Amino acid sequence: MFIAVCLVLWSGATGSAELAWETGVIGALSFLWIWYWGWGIVRLLFAGLAALGITVGGGAAGGKAAGVLGALGGAAVGAAGGAFLIAKMVVGSVLLIGGVHLLELAAMPGVAFADWNGTYLAAGGIVLLIGLIMSQPSSSSSSNND
Repeated sequence: MFIAVCLVLWSGATGSAELAWETGVIGALSFLWIWYWGWGIVRLLFAGLAALGITVGGGAAGGKAAGVLGALGGAAVGAAGGAFLIAKMVVGSVLLIGGVHLLELAAMPGVAFADWNGTYLAAGGIVLLIGLIMSQPSSSSSSNND
């Protein structure tokens, strides 16, 4: 997001065209589109590896504690945790990509900000904000050492 904001500021500050800021925003949205797709794929690969590790670890821990039945139960619980992790990452990535797409639909090259589609701007901004919030790492309130 920081790089996209820098692209807009650079384009607006150095652009000689009448619509330099609008052009910068469109360029930043294109950058975010590519970035969120790439980062979503990388995150999904890591989530898949983590899910596999959770499943194997759950099976090993269950097998050590309760034999074959425990191994199956541990693997099942581990697989459920891994599936939840993957689902959370997929939903977050879809929201990020969808929000940027809606903002791209609102943007009209060669047209001033005032004439862009307000419905797509609002919907894209809200969806992107939800995606950004969902993509933040979770933190526990019990981790305060004060």
